[in-house]
Amino acid sequence: LNVYPARESQGLLFLWPDDAADRFSECQAKDMPVAPEFGTIREEQSVTDWTRNYVPVDWDVMAENSFDPLHATFMSERLPDSITPDTNVPMDTFKLMRCAVRRARNDPYLTEKVGKGIDSQGDDDFENLLLSSDGFVVEHRGYTKSNERMNATRTFSAPSSQVTRYQYDNGMRMSVQMFFVPSKPGESLVFTRTQVSWANQHEVSRTIKAVLSAISMIVPKNLRIAESHIVGNPAGRKDYAVMNSVGTELRAREAQGESWKSAYKPKARDFGVVTLRRWVDQFSGGKVAWGGAYGGQEGSSALMAESATLQRADRWGSHVKDCEVCRKTLRRLLAIKHAVPQIVYWMASAAAYSAAVRNLPWTIACMAASGFALVVRSLAAKQAHRMLTSLPRSGFPEVDVKLIK
Repeated sequence: LNVYPARESQGLLFLWPDDAADRFSECQAKDMPVAPEFGTIREEQSVTDWTRNYVPVDWDVMAENSFDPLHATFMSERLPDSITPDTNVPMDTFKLMRCAVRRARNDPYLTEKVGKGIDSQGDDDFENLLLSSDGFVVEHRGYTKSNERMNATRTFSAPSSQVTRYQYDNGMRMSVQMFFVPSKPGESLVFTRTQVSWANQHEVSRTIKAVLSAISMIVPKNLRIAESHIVGNPAGRKDYAVMNSVGTELRAREAQGESWKSAYKPKARDFGVVTLRRWVDQFSGGKVAWGGAYGGQEGSSALMAESATLQRADRWGSHVKDCEVCRKTLRRLLAIKHAVPQIVYWMASAAAYSAAVRNLPWTIACMAASGFALVVRSLAAKQAHRMLTSLPRSGFPEVDVKLIK
């Protein structure tokens, strides 16, 4: 029986699958890769619970997507009209903030492709830097007209943590921490948590918390949690489809002996993506090393094809079926949906009887109760459908025309 050390931090359990003799002492000595701002919550802050989703995307592609802020204007769903391709602004400032600097002049890739002067350390060619094994931090400005004046950092902490921090010109701060865990070839397990801070805006904070408190008195706790899990999904079907295609293309090129560089033509705005790729090359052999049942190119291809199905690309397959709270909430919603017709039948019968005996108050009360029950059934059915799929209940799925202008 193998025994591995583990530690808990901010609601997550971290496991060290290491057979080294000093693995327990090393586990205790390591700093946890969690964002410190999530540890202490102040009055002016709002924090979500962790959400967990399986996504049909390879680990490396999922991780690099988090270092590509500009993709949001083209692919991410449920974003406001202020974040669209039409509102893009040039991202010509993307800097490496922390690294272990050593010369390695053997690959002029970015010197040719990206250009000069994008590294905050003063090097003209950041490809000449060997990164720290602990991770790195990149800094950039906004990428749309609505957020071009914000300051942003993206921190990668080995082996799988990414923290995005936005500081807006109105004083608001937002932090998003994500953990990308390779679950099998072609699939990743993603944990996400968000914090918003209204600096010096206690009135805003109190107003929002008062609204949330009022909602909590009306909406059951499990339903609130389930809704936050659905809303907290880190991407959408368009994101997954594109990222899965990228992963499939990269694995095909790897099978032919080509590197990831053959598939990329990076610009300055891709600095974060290429930095992550360089880190993976230096400290992870360029990819996740699968073993056991997932070892070998044949197993990877078969599992990738399986993960590409909509079973993992939509809400039931990516999250709900593996979440106890969401499954319990879904069962209750479906129970309400199926029970209401019987309730309405008996209420309608009681209303008919009351009308026959000319008891007007009871007739009105029974009819009102029947109407209320039907409204509750409609809401329960709608929410149950949202927990199963993002497809509409009726009609044809609409294409976001903003993506194809």
